[in-house]
Amino acid sequence: MSLKGKAAVVTGSTSGIGLGVARALAAEGCAIMLNGFGDKAVIDKLLRDLAQEYGSKVAYSDADMAMPTEIAQMVAAAERELGACDILVNNAGIQ
Repeated sequence: MSLKGKAAVVTGSTSGIGLGVARALAAEGCAIMLNGFGDKAVIDKLLRDLAQEYGSKVAYSDADMAMPTEIAQMVAAAERELGACDILVNNAGIQ
């Protein structure tokens, strides 16, 4: 199944299951908005690696899922940077 031309926001995707989902979507041609917390250098490398490995557009938002305004800003950023927000994977959890 090709998702070429689609864009996904995957919350909680800087590690674990969310990162695995983001990788799977990118492998199918999807542009990805990563979201989560972590070390800036590690996240920057992750963005570069995903873009290089899959040839997908990749963006990042550190939006806190407990803050509705930040969520709205993340979706707006996905639309602006990736062209759309076709898919939402609501994976974020409490750490």
